[in-house]
Amino acid sequence: MLRVLQPGLSALILLGAPGPQAQAANLPSKPSITVMPFDLFDGSADQRPAIIAAQQRALLALPGEVNRALRAGRRWRVIDNSRVRPGLQALAGDYAPTPRAAWLCMLKLGEQAGVDDVVVGQLRKVSDLIIALQADIDDVRTHQVVDHLLLEVKADNAAMLRRAAHSMARRIDQSKAFATP
Repeated sequence: MLRVLQPGLSALILLGAPGPQAQAANLPSKPSITVMPFDLFDGSADQRPAIIAAQQRALLALPGEVNRALRAGRRWRVIDNSRVRPGLQALAGDYAPTPRAAWLCMLKLGEQAGVDDVVVGQLRKVSDLIIALQADIDDVRTHQVVDHLLLEVKADNAAMLRRAAHSMARRIDQSKAFATP
């Protein structure tokens, strides 16, 4: 039905067509994801205390950097890991140096937080100038790894690690994890 509002101005009105809110309600919800703490494997020669302290600071900031970059991608509903922080702190005594060793516990924490997927990763310092960022996207329901991602970076400083976190987030955003039901 076409209704003339003013001469030269008209609007098309379709009866029974859903409005924007109804259309949004019909869209499938985005899968939820949280990024767990990363392990650090350091095979480099430089073990000075200041270098190790800087690595630890960067490692602690890594999940937040990946989360922020994932939010910008808008394909995931990103859940900050603060929902699982008490559980992570309970694991910290046994698994502080290697959170990936508590992989099943992290899946359980993700399940308790109500997320669909968790990212469990590792920062590997291959040498003084090369790092590799590795991440698995794990389905909380099935306990299956749905994607394994690897990114190599040819620098070792906080700025490059932030860029690597953003690159990893882009890879997570484009992951085949979206192909699974």
